[in-house]
Amino acid sequence: MPKICRLMKSEGNKPMIGNKYGMLGVRENKDISCDRYGLVNPRTGGMSVRPSWSVFPIHHLPERFRSHGAVTRSLRGNNTIELWTMGGGQFVNAGVAMGLFLTVDNPNHGNVEPSESMVLQVFQDALGNTREKWRLDAGIEK
Repeated sequence: MPKICRLMKSEGNKPMIGNKYGMLGVRENKDISCDRYGLVNPRTGGMSVRPSWSVFPIHHLPERFRSHGAVTRSLRGNNTIELWTMGGGQFVNAGVAMGLFLTVDNPNHGNVEPSESMVLQVFQDALGNTREKWRLDAGIEK
């Protein structure tokens, strides 16, 4: 399984599940849209992920990362957001969980997408079912 990184809010010691920015899930009509049959489909968008914290857009990284020596640019992200990682392999097109597939669109970004056509709620549930696999990555703050 590829290593994927995502900035998400925490709920307890796990990522918060939901359909808003900074949650484990997708925003309908922003991250992915349903077709005329009410289905979401592969290669049409999904949950945005990155291979490493170092390639996130500056405005997304929490301000507290500013104290890390490798970060020299001004950071403006919300400090309630945490860096989460899942998997450990190369950042390449591959399955990440039941019903989910990572589609890499460039070396610094990919989308976790439905692996086949499904209703949006089934896709959201599949994303939510990965909650236990995500690990808080505090390494940058050390």
